[in-house]
Parts: sequence; C-alpha cells; structure tokens
Amino acid sequence: MKCLFTKYLLISWSVIVLSSSNLFAQVINNNGAVISISSSTVINADSIINSSAATLQNNGTTNIINLNNAGTVQGNGVYNISNFFNNTGTFTCGTSTVNYNGTIAQIITALNYYNLTVSNARSSSNITFSNSGIIGIADNLNLNATFTSGSNIITGTTFDFNGSGAQSIPVLNYEHIIFSGGNTKNLTGSLLINKSMAIGDNTTLALGNYNITLPSNATSTARVATSSNTASVTYGTGRVIVERYVPGRRKYRLITSSVSTHTNSVLTTGQEAFSIWGNWQNSGNNSTPNIGTFITGGNSADGYDQQTQNPSLFTYDDVNRLYKPFSSANSKNTKYTSLNAGIPYFMFVFGDRLNAIGANNPNNTTLKSIGTILIGDQVYDTSSTIPLSNVVGRFTMLGNPFASPINWATITKSNIENTFWGWDPNLSSTGGYITVNTSGSTTLIAPYSGTVKLNQFIQSGQGFFIKTTAASPSLIIREQDKIDSFNAFAFKNNPPNNLPLIAINLLYQNSTETVLADGTLVAFNKDFSNEIDVEDATKNLNRNDNIGIINGITNLSIDARKFPNDNDTLKLSITKLNKTAYTLQIFTNKLDTTGVLIYLFDAYLNTTVPLSIYDTNNIVFSVDPATLLSFSESRFRIVFKKTNHSVNNILNFQAKQIEKNVELKWMLNADDNILKYEIEKSESNSFSKINETASKQSNVIVNYSLLDKEVTSGVKFYRIKIIYKDGNISYSKIIQIDIKSTLSFVQIVPNPIQNHLLKYSLNEIELGNYELLIINSIGKLVTKKSIQHQGGTMFNQLQLDKKLPVGIYYLRFVNEKNSYNNSFIIQN
Repeated sequence: MKCLFTKYLLISWSVIVLSSSNLFAQVINNNGAVISISSSTVINADSIINSSAATLQNNGTTNIINLNNAGTVQGNGVYNISNFFNNTGTFTCGTSTVNYNGTIAQIITALNYYNLTVSNARSSSNITFSNSGIIGIADNLNLNATFTSGSNIITGTTFDFNGSGAQSIPVLNYEHIIFSGGNTKNLTGSLLINKSMAIGDNTTLALGNYNITLPSNATSTARVATSSNTASVTYGTGRVIVERYVPGRRKYRLITSSVSTHTNSVLTTGQEAFSIWGNWQNSGNNSTPNIGTFITGGNSADGYDQQTQNPSLFTYDDVNRLYKPFSSANSKNTKYTSLNAGIPYFMFVFGDRLNAIGANNPNNTTLKSIGTILIGDQVYDTSSTIPLSNVVGRFTMLGNPFASPINWATITKSNIENTFWGWDPNLSSTGGYITVNTSGSTTLIAPYSGTVKLNQFIQSGQGFFIKTTAASPSLIIREQDKIDSFNAFAFKNNPPNNLPLIAINLLYQNSTETVLADGTLVAFNKDFSNEIDVEDATKNLNRNDNIGIINGITNLSIDARKFPNDNDTLKLSITKLNKTAYTLQIFTNKLDTTGVLIYLFDAYLNTTVPLSIYDTNNIVFSVDPATLLSFSESRFRIVFKKTNHSVNNILNFQAKQIEKNVELKWMLNADDNILKYEIEKSESNSFSKINETASKQSNVIVNYSLLDKEVTSGVKFYRIKIIYKDGNISYSKIIQIDIKSTLSFVQIVPNPIQNHLLKYSLNEIELGNYELLIINSIGKLVTKKSIQHQGGTMFNQLQLDKKLPVGIYYLRFVNEKNSYNNSFIIQN
C-alpha cells in the first residue's frame, strides 16, 4: 500500500506498524497503542495526539502541524513541525532530527534533541526558545541565517551541547550554555555568552581561533559556572574575553583579572597586547568611550599614562603591611607585565580614558582582560603562586581566581580567620575596608548600614584579604564554591543574619552629604564567647577614620559576644581622625536589654549619655588637633548597667482616641521609688517629649492618665520614660494608635498587599504637594517620597523594598496643612 488517506485516525490498545510510503490524516489520536513508523514511511497530519499510555516509535518522517505527547515518543526519524511540540511525557531523541519549519511564530520546546533544526522562519521574532528548561543538543543545532549572524541573544534559554561525540558549536549570542557529554566541543566562530557557561565531566572546549566574550554591565556580569575538575579548555589563537564593569567614581578598588593573558609574567617587545597596558589601559587608546582606564606612576615607555606621576596601581607588602606602588621607581611596568588570574592589585580607577583624571563625574568604564581561564579547584598555601603568609597575624592579599562569584562561607580554610576583608569604594572619600565573617550559617558584615555594598559573595574580578592564624595556612577555592550571585555594587547589603546586635558607625559631613567613614559591629548570642573566637574579626585599618572594638589587646571590627550583663563594657577604638567633627551613629537590632541599660561614656568630656534601643542614636563630637584627649583612641566606651527597675513595673499602658484627642493611661503596682514620668511621642522616626508627670510616691497600685490634645490624623507612637530616684532610667513598651479621620481619604486595595506592591488611591483630598511616608510597627520611617496631588481622586502604586519584613505598616500623606493615612499588611 503506497498511500493512505483518512480524516481522523483513532488507535487504541494495539500494536500498529505503519509502512505505507505516504499516509495522510487530519488527526491521529493514539489512545494507548504502540505505533511504529518504518524508515520508508512518511506521515502527513495536522495533529498527532499521543496519550499517556501510548507510544510513537518514529523511524520515518512525520510532517505535522502540532505534536501533543503525554506518553512516549522515540525513534531515529524526522519530525517536521510547523506549529508546536507540546510534551508532557517522554521524548527520547535517539538520532532523530526535529525541524521546526513553520512560517508562523513557533516556540522551541525545552527537550533533549539529537539534531535540532529551525528553518523557514522569516525573522528571529518568529522563534521563541523555551526558558522553562534546558534545550539539549546531542549532535547538531542548525538555525536560519537570522541567528547565525551572531547578533541575536536567545533570551532565557540554556543550551546544553551534551553529545558523546565531537560537536560543532554554532555562532550565536547565548545567554546560558553548557558543554557536556565528554569529548570535544569545537567553536565554529566567536561566541558572546551573556549569563553563564559551564563545562562538564571529561569535556574539552576547543576554541581554535575564535573568542568567547563574557560581558559585564551595570546589571549583570557573565560567568563561568561550576565546571568539572576533569573539564578542560584548549586554545589556538582564540581566547576568553572577560569584562568587568566599574561605575564612574574616582575610587580605589581591590581588583584582579579573571584570566591569564600570557604564559610568561614578563613580556618582550611585540607582546604588548598581552600586558596590563594592552588590556586594562586599552593599549593607550583614548578615543573609545567606556573602555579601559588610566594607570599612572612612571614613564611612558613603561606604559604609564602621563596625566600625573602619582602611582595609581599597587601591590601588597605583607611584611610591612602596606601597599607598594607599582611604578617605574620600583622597577615595575604595565607595558611588559602580563595579567594573571587571581593576582590582585589595589588600583585607583579614574573612570574611562576619555575623562580628565580629576573629573568630578567620570564616565563608567569596562576593564577587559583577554586570555585563558582557570578550570578546577585552586589551592593556596605557603608555596603557591600567591603564597599565603606563614606568620601568625599577617594578611595576604588575594584575588578571586574564577570568572564567577564565589561564596566565602563554603570555601575550605585551614589556619586562617573565617573572615575576609574587602574594599568598599562607597566608604569615606576614596573607600574603606569591609569585614565579612562567616561561621556556620551566620554571616556578619561591618560596617552594618544600608549603604554597605559588599557581602559574602566575592565577585569575579574582586580582590580581598585573609589573615593567618597559625602556621601552614591553606585555602582551597573549589569549583563548587562558585555561585550565581551578581552584586552590582562590589565595585561601587546584605545585612547580617537576624541576630541581636549593636552597630556603631563613624560618620562625617562633606558639604551637604553625610559620609559613612567606617563602622564596627557587636553581635550577641548565648553560644558566642566573650573571648576572641572564630566568630570575631580583627580590624584592618583604613588610612583615615577608623573605629573598632578593643577586646583584650586586639582591635576587632566584629565582636561576637554573649548577651550583655551588668558592668559589661565595649571599649571603642577610634584612630586616624583627620577632621574636626564626627557623628557616632549607634543603633540596635532585635536586642532585648530588659533589666540592663546602655550608656556611651566620653572620657574627654567626662559625660555619660543613655542610648536608646528603639531609635538611632546620633552623637556628634568634635576633635581638637591641639588636644590629645579629644582624639584619643580610648575616648569612648559603651557600658551596660543593670537596673533593679523593670519596664514591667508598668502593668498596663493604653492609648485611646477620644474625638481629636488621645487618652493615655498606665498603671503600676507601686511607684514610691520613681521620681517622675516623661511621656514621649513619635510620628515618623524619633521620639520627643510631650509631657512630664511627677510620681505619686505610692506604695500600692496607682493609676495615671494624660490627654494628648488636638492630635492630627495618622499613626502615633507613645512610650513612657521612667526616671527613678537613684538616677536610673527605663522605658515602657511602645504603643501605637491610628488616629482616624471622619472620611476614608486613603484606600489600599488589595490589603494585605501582594509581592510588596502597594496600590493606593487618594479620594477627594485637597490638592497640593505631599510627603508619602511609610512607617513600620515600631515607628521607624522606612520609605519617604514626594507626591504632587492635583486634587480629586488619584490612583497610584509603589513597589516597596522586598527586604521589608512581614508585618503591619502605616501609609501617610502629609503636608503643612493636612495629614491622611491608612494601614496595610505585608504578608509575604
């Protein structure tokens, strides 16, 4: 039988062998049979529907519009699909060819193919690759000319070239690509990989004479993901080009190359393209924007730019603990020195090479390194290429050797601190050290503030310091330590785990800007030790403006301790102050100090200031260069004092709205040891005193009340400051009340809000300029922005920070005349 024509072919519970040379059907519905198509058979159908119990064994050719498979499709035939392949069952590719040949838009299903062909597509907009899984290619990937130009990015798709034989890799701009299955993968042209590539077991990636580029920009940096230790890369003249985007700020960075540009560290004439000058200085090209930077410090013949003779590139001298200029004066050059993966430098980045070096707003730039990448675990010890210091207490400067972020918490360490020190260019005027300590599941970062931009994930191209704690130190950075965690700010917050803590930051004012110069952190847990232990981190001093904590004789940037007791003292260390005015910013997180009060003692002024655990304390202090005590290292300390008085003295503290007033009531068992009460109120971010009431000096149950008059609508927070006869102070709990207006001017729908997206409407409120305030349940301002309201009804939405925790929040619209509010819940 050569031809078979049918409109609808239903097959159930049987074994059918189709051997007709041509079969034409509108729909083939296989409910449970095994359909076997011989190699000489051609099936022509609108649809093939393969149920969950059915098998389609195709060794011939199927020309179909739609293939719906819930069962099993297998064999070594050809599938010409002009619309879609919907697969919820099993597709075993064998040595088959799947050809998506429709002239309409098609989705290429995420499956493991042997040969995948996309043909007859009129433009790339006709083809969408599934991003819900991995598209595996066991032999060939053949795409039309629209794609083979190399100009298209296949967004969201991972291609896995997983054949066990040698494979040719077509020229595309990939987002994610995997080379696996063993054997060799040969490039047929240069590739651009926008997100990640990885190499599997016993697999060789052969570049030949073609390049792979891993681009970097403000929002992402491509990486080489976790690869096998048995993987390899071979090179002809082709190389891997790794980019590092650096925002336009005239700041120092700890930086390294992610590739080795040459096998020789010292180059000769004719090899300048492999040098620091040929890579980071863009071969001296000053006309291409946003590429390369200036490196100064010597003669032009040595490769140095001549805008200034001040060195801008440094290595580290661990013996003398200082940065050593990479300069002509020190017999160094950039024109004949190659870059090596993981060899770090301390470099002042001026911006790109179109800038004047003193530009206040320099251009962003990208530093390109062209060379060979490292694959496999990297071991550092006292005899490695970058030797670790064998002297206890000394620092070693390292660079991330991989073209990928790595997780400090999982790196194998021996006889070194659980801490690394990175450089945050946002600190002070030119940058400062950030301390990152990991112990178990706990990560602590100091300074602790909303502006710190480093975390435990060391980015590609990022340098860092480690510290030796005993002889024979070692560090192993493994392939499995790689992590997909892009941090856009490492060259420009992850807060610590949710531990009770005190953060102490050193600030100064620069014109109208408040600058975070440095900071230190105290974390509390019953399992921590007050002695120096693995959870603590020693201080790495900045050139100017340092603050730390002295524990014994050691200066710490992170001090992990047991919960505070009476007379516990934190000795602050402030050094290298070069300004006349500073602010100590002190705040707590989840620190319950019931029964213990916190004070800041100033030895120079001989003053003791109580510290609030609810608000941010900002203590301004002056430095007189002529008075030694004013900038003494031991000027400040934090003291914990036990009190015999408990906030639980107050049995009941309530707030109730009465028309436009708030009635406050509180009750105590007795108050004959209390001098007075100060009532404090907060409407946004800080408490202020609104009233004072003398104690009734009673030794039995006593009641108090107070009327806060003419209160504007909105959320108010109240607390009572209790002042005892012996001079001690304690605070009541904070209570809150939402003062309702007669009309509901602000509506929030839905409530609770979803995905941290706040959708609100303003209903018939007076036109004008308002401040939108969002306040959390303890009265702290978390969001503020200006709103111009034209009157009448306005609908709007606001995407909130997804780090805001679950809880109740208050939305306020305020100006000089009016205040409108409502509350909402963040649920997830």
